Amino acid sequence: MASGAHVFDVVVEGADAAAFVAAIECARIGLRVAVIPGSVPDPFVPRSFSNHGGIIAGLCDEFSVAYTVHDVPVQELVIAGVPANPFSASVRDAVGWRGAWRIYADRLLPLLSIGNDENFGEVASKRLGKRVVAKFVAPWVRAQLGVSDLNIAMVDIAPGLSQAMSRVGSLTAGVLELVADDPRWAQSISVMGGTEALLAALRERMEYFAVQTPSEKVISKITSTVTIDSARASDEAPTWERAIVRARELATEARAFVLSDPGKPPVGPIDLAR
Repeated sequence: MASGAHVFDVVVEGADAAAFVAAIECARIGLRVAVIPGSVPDPFVPRSFSNHGGIIAGLCDEFSVAYTVHDVPVQELVIAGVPANPFSASVRDAVGWRGAWRIYADRLLPLLSIGNDENFGEVASKRLGKRVVAKFVAPWVRAQLGVSDLNIAMVDIAPGLSQAMSRVGSLTAGVLELVADDPRWAQSISVMGGTEALLAALRERMEYFAVQTPSEKVISKITSTVTIDSARASDEAPTWERAIVRARELATEARAFVLSDPGKPPVGPIDLAR
């Protein structure tokens, strides 16, 4: 890599937890890394998280951020805007008894042929009805996940839901099946100090590993061996849980590409405190 204040091994675009994780994964082995906002809008910051997969809990543990885990009663459980209980108070408040019965009808409809790539918006509309999607599913997804467009693969908004639906024959029963497979779906995580406390811990770790955050004036002068522009939460990985998994994968690919350069000397973990 050529010398220069604006030359980096890896540039990561984004300003959310996933982008920060990608930057840390690259910087911790000694690569020169910069994080820039890019052209993306301000990131969505969730207030709480599902504990499925243990992804957020694992991230908090890794960066020493305190959190609490709460059990969500199955009668009140909603996953990706799909209620486990069609007649819960939140459902009836949003769509009334008529909408609640329409959701219940999902369990009586013939099973659709679906796969991992099935469009979530289309499946939800067919199974629950367009009115329910407009008044309950879409607002829930927008408020809890920051996703405004349901034109997204089911695997990206609720991993395993397609398979669960196929096994039990309906979308709402598929929610219950997810919980049977991984009870952590019925748990929520609240970060002590709010989500900003987690972001602050990630920023602190980036600073420790000398990740740079160049000013807007010099961003146009930056060059890099690799640019990671899809580690942040996006249409391909809309939830923080999904985006963080993707960020680690992209960081691994970026590290391998940079270190494949025969002219690049080997690097290892760095400790700026020494």
